[in-house]
Order: sequence, then structure tokens, then C-alpha cells
Amino acid sequence: MFHDPLSRCNCTPPYTGEYAIAARCDLNEKDGRYPFESLKFRPHGAIDAKMTSASLVASLQMVAVSGPTDQPTVPPFSWATTKITDQRHVDQPTEWRFKPVRTVWNGEEAAETGFPNFEFDL
Repeated sequence: MFHDPLSRCNCTPPYTGEYAIAARCDLNEKDGRYPFESLKFRPHGAIDAKMTSASLVASLQMVAVSGPTDQPTVPPFSWATTKITDQRHVDQPTEWRFKPVRTVWNGEEAAETGFPNFEFDL
């Protein structure tokens, strides 16, 4: 379980994935006690992130990543190990662990197609 100080609540256990910057309610305990429904275990959470900075925006770029948050203390979401058993997941990857990509909107291909080029070496 995670121990993010910003995710503390009046719950048992004393943390909820709902309070994380990128929510992961699949990490909450199924039999935990939470003061209201949205803090409980449920199939809910952030599924992607898009970030930019002043220097990236100046060149029409951003960094994007797909998948619920994962880090050394938080496992990636996996249909093989999740406690979520009542949801269909046809044509989805088993494990949601993807590397970030940097979009580059100012290349010739982007000008021709309207779609960005992607750089995967972040």
C-alpha cells in the first residue's frame, strides 16, 4: 500500500488513492472503511498525463504518458493482479506501463498530416 502524506484520510487504512494527484482507487483496500463512497475501492483513476513547460510550449511540444501512475512504491496497473473483477477489459494491454513520449508538432509530417511526430527516448 502507498503512504503518500497528501493521501491521508480519516479512513482505515489511513490513506486513499483518490487523494493522489493522479487518483488510483484500485489501490484502496476492498474491505477498508472510508467516510464516503468516492474514497473507497472502485474502478476509478487517472489514465494519462500531459505536461509542458515554457520552453516546450515555445516549440509546440509536450510530454504525454498513458496509464495510471506508477513509481517505485506504487505498482503499475495490471489486469492480471488487480482486485477489480467486475469490469470488462477487451483489447486492452494486461499491464499499463508505458514510457512517456514527447510530441513534436513543428515537423514536416505534422504540417502535412495534422498529427505530431513522437520521440520515445525520454
